[in-house]
Amino acid sequence: MQQATGQPEVPPRRRVILLGASNLAGGLPVVVETARQLFGSPPDIYAALGHGRSYGTASRFAWRRLPGILPCRVWDVLGERAASGPTYAVVTDIGNDIIYGASPDTLIGWVAECLTRLHTLGARTVMTQLPLPGLRAMSRRRYRLLRRIFYPFCRMPYTIVLERAEEVARRLIDLAGEFEVPLIEMRDEWFGPDAIHIAPQHAATAWGEILGTWIDARPVGGCPAPSLRTRLIVRRARPETRWVFGRRLHRRQPAARLPDGTLLSLY
Repeated sequence: MQQATGQPEVPPRRRVILLGASNLAGGLPVVVETARQLFGSPPDIYAALGHGRSYGTASRFAWRRLPGILPCRVWDVLGERAASGPTYAVVTDIGNDIIYGASPDTLIGWVAECLTRLHTLGARTVMTQLPLPGLRAMSRRRYRLLRRIFYPFCRMPYTIVLERAEEVARRLIDLAGEFEVPLIEMRDEWFGPDAIHIAPQHAATAWGEILGTWIDARPVGGCPAPSLRTRLIVRRARPETRWVFGRRLHRRQPAARLPDGTLLSLY
C-alpha cells in the first residue's frame, strides 16, 4: 500500500517499555528477540533495568550505580516522543527494594506510580509476581549466602524479608486489579539454584509466557533463541547515565540498533 504522495506507507512502530532489575537485565537478549518475534516487526524498546535496580532510589551493584526507575529519564523521553503505534510494557523484578529497607507501603507506592504513568502513556502492561515459593522454601543458610553475594550491605533477617515479601505479593494482587493489568505468577521450574533468578535454559519459555499476554491475554511458547549477533549487540549497549567507581558516564541513546531496525534505549 502507498500513501497519496506515492511514497510507500510506513507501518506504525510498536513501543516496548521494560522496567525491572536482574532477571530483565540478564535475559535482555531473549526479551528483545521475544518482542521481535511476537510483533513480527522491529519495535522501539525503552528499558530501565539493571542488576540490583531499585524502583525508587539510586542503587549500587559492585562498582556500578544507577538511578532509580521512577527518577530516571526514561519517563521524560517517553513523554516527549509520540508513539506511532501501540505501546506495551512489562513491570517485573519487584522485590530488591525490600532488601534495601523500603517498607511495603513505599514499594507498592513506587510500583503504583509506574503503573499510573504507563496508563497515561496508553500502554498495555503486564506485571510479574514475586517468586514466593522459592523464597518460602529457602533455607536460612542459603539466604545468608545469597545476601552476602548479592546484597553484602544488608543485615535484614530472613523472617523480616519473607514477611515483607508476602505482604508486597498480596498487595500486588490488589494493584493488578485496580489497574486491570495481568499479574503473572513466576513458575518454580523457571528458576535456577538461587530461586530468585530465571535459569538461562528456561528464559525463552518464561519470557514467552510473560510477554505473550501482550498479544492475546494467554501464554505463548518460547521463541527461537537470539542469534549470537543479537546477543552481542544487546550486551554491548549501555544506559544513558551510570556511575562507575564514582565517575559519571553518559551514553547517547538509542544505545543499540539491530539489523532489522529494532532500536534499544537504556536508562
